[in-house]
Amino acid sequence: MSSPRVTVITLAVGRPYYLGLAINLARSFLRFHDPKTITFRIVSDLTTPLPPDLRGCERQRIEPGQYGTGFSPKIHLDKFAPDGPTLLLDSDLLIYEPLDRLLSALVGHPVATVAREVRSGEWFGDVANYCARLGVPAIPRFNGGLYYMEPGRTASAVYETARSLAKRYDELGLVRLRGQPDDELVMAGAMACHGLRGLYDDGTYMTDPMACQGPLTLDVLHGRRLLVNPPPPSPLHQAWNPFQLQSPTLVHFLNEHALGPHYRAEAVRLRLAANGWPIAMACLAANVGTLWPGEALLAAKSAVRPLVHSLVGPRRVRPTPRQ
Repeated sequence: MSSPRVTVITLAVGRPYYLGLAINLARSFLRFHDPKTITFRIVSDLTTPLPPDLRGCERQRIEPGQYGTGFSPKIHLDKFAPDGPTLLLDSDLLIYEPLDRLLSALVGHPVATVAREVRSGEWFGDVANYCARLGVPAIPRFNGGLYYMEPGRTASAVYETARSLAKRYDELGLVRLRGQPDDELVMAGAMACHGLRGLYDDGTYMTDPMACQGPLTLDVLHGRRLLVNPPPPSPLHQAWNPFQLQSPTLVHFLNEHALGPHYRAEAVRLRLAANGWPIAMACLAANVGTLWPGEALLAAKSAVRPLVHSLVGPRRVRPTPRQ
């Protein structure tokens, strides 16, 4: 790449579950990148050793709670990031092609994410009210799975503002996520306060199965990915997502999707390939052992769920490894 050397980092803080996700992300990174030319680093408060196939990746130790809990560590990126441009990716992302195009678009931005501008509507609170309180005309709306930062005075000021807004989260009328202040709203507000809009979301950089609730076609070893937002009148259509078909650089397996058969099959593919399996055999094993049985189970549950609910009512929501 012609751009300055970038360090790609991910956080694995608190639960071992997040380290497992980070390992999968690192394996997808190594599928498309030479760690001699672009660095991948796992920032963690856990001491569990990384598997041998990740010896090309770096490990950075932080203390438990050093940068807060929940989503808080992400608004302290300026404190633990290395010198030089840094791309922070959530651990539940997977990479499906080289990051060169994305990084080329991000270089030169003091702080950036993939965003679209909003002035009204609901986003963890009333957007128009939030803008009015901050004295800005609009804020960038984005998925907080990706943040880019180039160290300097502007970046430091943005993150200081974000931490200040986080302290006023409830006062600003913002809705908490899983009981915690959400990083997206405070970073959006901080960026807007400093005149930063982010990288325009053209649908090719990052998306997730919540935004595209139609069929998924995924094969990380071959870089295949196609996510579908079914057109109306499908009940699965997401009106806020302007794209029907998306093949992004990054797929974000939000919430329960990191526990679903598609993500688990991708993790199996990556693990088997890292252990020397031929690509074709790794893909077949992942499909037969994980993807197809998982899809069949989900289909069976969907078919009988209305009957079960009519007889015994909805089941209590079970805790996830994130909680």
